[in-house]
Amino acid sequence: MKIYDCFMFSDEKMLLEVRLNLLNKFVDKFIIAEAAYFHNGEAKNLNFNYKDYPEFKNKIEYLVVKDQPPNLISTERNDSKKELEKKNIINSIRRDNFQRDTLNNSLKSLNKEDIILINDLDEIPNLEDYNLNKIDNEIIIFKQKMFYYKFNLLYENFIWFGTKATKKKNFISPQWLREIKNKNYPLW
Repeated sequence: MKIYDCFMFSDEKMLLEVRLNLLNKFVDKFIIAEAAYFHNGEAKNLNFNYKDYPEFKNKIEYLVVKDQPPNLISTERNDSKKELEKKNIINSIRRDNFQRDTLNNSLKSLNKEDIILINDLDEIPNLEDYNLNKIDNEIIIFKQKMFYYKFNLLYENFIWFGTKATKKKNFISPQWLREIKNKNYPLW
């Protein structure tokens, strides 16, 4: 069984360094997806560089997302401001989901018992006291602490359910795993 830590990257270099150092002894492969555009669709420079993390070079697989998602909603000249904002938000979400699902390209050949972690870069699970061998036909949702912008700004009364894990045999896609909630919500 191997552990694959999968997340998106934009330009959070210090946070990436923290993540790599904290999870290095648990994770077999870090799979990082960076888009060549912002969530609003404007082109951006790629910021990840293997040279910044030489001690993790053999553990990192870096994916560049160059294409835009095929399901973007086109904007029209006569769209109202409200309609334009709505379309831009939907397109931003679709770009985010598309970038995350690009991680799937590196997960196809995994062993069925391998563990896949799907999370955002700033959602760093505590794997110290957790035995991921216990996962069978289930999904693990990690309870995580919530910090605001800095590590010394802990929001003590809030628990964040961010990182999710499952075995490859139960895995459908990165976005599917990301969307699983920690509890059932009523229809209303």
